[in-house]
Amino acid sequence: MKIPTAARVVQYDRTGGPDVLRLQERPLSPPGDGEAVIEVVTAGINHIDAFIREARETQWDDPFPRGSGSDFAGIVVATGPGAARFRVGAEVIGHVVTVIANMNLVATYTDTGTSCSG
Repeated sequence: MKIPTAARVVQYDRTGGPDVLRLQERPLSPPGDGEAVIEVVTAGINHIDAFIREARETQWDDPFPRGSGSDFAGIVVATGPGAARFRVGAEVIGHVVTVIANMNLVATYTDTGTSCSG
């Protein structure tokens, strides 16, 4: 499989209800040392995603655009050098626990800048 160079992601550029969500394309870098690219099969959205989008959860003040989704399951489609813990074709699960700008898991592809296990 050819390594994807872009991903479609659900993002928003202002706070509000579901009407602020937009499907956008963002570049996807090739996997670096120890990293993998994952085709997202399913992504989870929970109440905290809505609270952040609606500005009801204020502990994060990350810049826009922001993504949605902090949990996912998918399949490894590419690995970088030294990515021994990942195997192309492996089924994995993962989550984001860092900054809201990285919550781009309602997407076609993601990278292992997230926490991931298989």
